Amino acid sequence: MNKHTTATLIANIGTVVTRVLLVDEADGDARVVSTVEVFSTVEPPEENACAAILHAAAEISARTGRNLLNQDQLLMPQTAERDGVDQLVVVTSAAGLLNIVIAAVAENISGRSLERATRSNYTTVLQKIALDTNKRIDDKQGTTWIERQVQTLTGLQPDVVLMAGGLVDGAKESLVRLAHIVGLTSLGARVDDDGIQHHSVRARHVVFAGNHSASEAVMEALSGRARLRIVDNIRPALDIENLNPTRQEIAHLYDELILSTLPGMRELRRLSNQPVRTTAAASGIMTRFLAELNKRQVLAFDVGAASTMVHYAAPQQFTP
Repeated sequence: MNKHTTATLIANIGTVVTRVLLVDEADGDARVVSTVEVFSTVEPPEENACAAILHAAAEISARTGRNLLNQDQLLMPQTAERDGVDQLVVVTSAAGLLNIVIAAVAENISGRSLERATRSNYTTVLQKIALDTNKRIDDKQGTTWIERQVQTLTGLQPDVVLMAGGLVDGAKESLVRLAHIVGLTSLGARVDDDGIQHHSVRARHVVFAGNHSASEAVMEALSGRARLRIVDNIRPALDIENLNPTRQEIAHLYDELILSTLPGMRELRRLSNQPVRTTAAASGIMTRFLAELNKRQVLAFDVGAASTMVHYAAPQQFTP
């Protein structure tokens, strides 16, 4: 019976480079046996993230003398001769960005908190709108503030709209106004070959992280025009910021809308023993692990070709 059941191939798929590590047991401990970097294959002509992993596995085989492939496929599980691997673990930063629009009651309160929440993943903020900017904008074209926001958002086509505002038992009417603006942007129109105009509704993904007492009214305003997800208030009080529920929802939407489109994802999911995760999520876990292990504050930088992530963690018992 094969007693070696710890051989793991770890792949970090970037936009330019794919790094692959072979980790196996040595003297009772897990050790890095070999590390290889190859060009990623998410772009044409291959358009399959798995191809880079196979290229790297072939290079590791040549370096170590341990055959990791069988007819151009990963050899799994590991054999008694210690060829092959038992599992593949994949993280990636190559899937692209989640396009976000921020809609807030107050730009410098809920709006700023929403923006901070987006920085935990691979996102880009296309536009920020806030009700309190209405009074500061002088429009000489004769259009209303709402008309300008609807025109702007209709042309952007974001993946997700983040909505927030109102402290606990605070603003309600302003949130309903905001919801109506978001709802209007879901309306579309096209003209067919006969010159007849057709109207349609494109339900957007909307995350509501505002005053929960306004949730039902927001749901009604967005009925049929949004795929609404409600999370805990991101700013329940002026001196309290609750980012994690919104961050987690952004992560779920990223996995659903962006990560799933990575070329070769179906094959990666078939081969990987664990769910394919983002490099950002993996870096966050490692940062927290190092903070707890060393009982120190840890600041980590993950510098990639397309984006840079910064993580901070402190041990749970740490008192500043």
